[in-house]
Amino acid sequence: MLKVSDSEPDQAYLNPERTQYGEGIIGFYCKYGETRGRFSAFIWVTQDWSMQFGVVMGWPKKMGEVHRTRINPFNPAMQAIGPGTKLKGLVHRHGRTLFELGVEIDQEDTPQQQRPDDAQHGERAFLLRYFPSVGPEIPETKQLLALPLGGMKTGDTFSGKPFLKFGDSDNEDLEPLKNVELLRGYSYKSGWKTDTVLEVLHDYGTDAS
Repeated sequence: MLKVSDSEPDQAYLNPERTQYGEGIIGFYCKYGETRGRFSAFIWVTQDWSMQFGVVMGWPKKMGEVHRTRINPFNPAMQAIGPGTKLKGLVHRHGRTLFELGVEIDQEDTPQQQRPDDAQHGERAFLLRYFPSVGPEIPETKQLLALPLGGMKTGDTFSGKPFLKFGDSDNEDLEPLKNVELLRGYSYKSGWKTDTVLEVLHDYGTDAS
């Protein structure tokens, strides 16, 4: 991940250590009513400042180790990403492998192959913001939020045969996903602008039920 502040466009130069980090995500395209978006159910990051930002916003971030295949087409032993390229990513935590995923590319995709629903899912993130009660006089906070993502751009898109393997790890709750059906794997680059105003879709603290 590479992120810069809208108020400091030179941040990637001034503070490169605060603009990039590794991130492994398991998420879902979903709907709240008729509103489409994406929900990140599990996230592991390599920088503490990213994890703390997740706590404040409602992303379920944990610290972890994230590794991925990187291709340098100018390396004599490598070729540019395309049919035949194999890419893989791994997430480790507390010395255990949580999951590995990858793709063996067999074709380059074009923007015309993207379905309209895919673009709508990419325009919004759903967040679950939760702060437990730490005393009888302090109520818990539990809210479902929507975060608009503007200026979404996607490119360098390739697809192929997918690969996914889950490890044996405690306290990660990944067991229900171990038997998912693999349909297609993708490699792509994307960017967006994160809005500064979130919408409260549901406040569970005011839900009498």
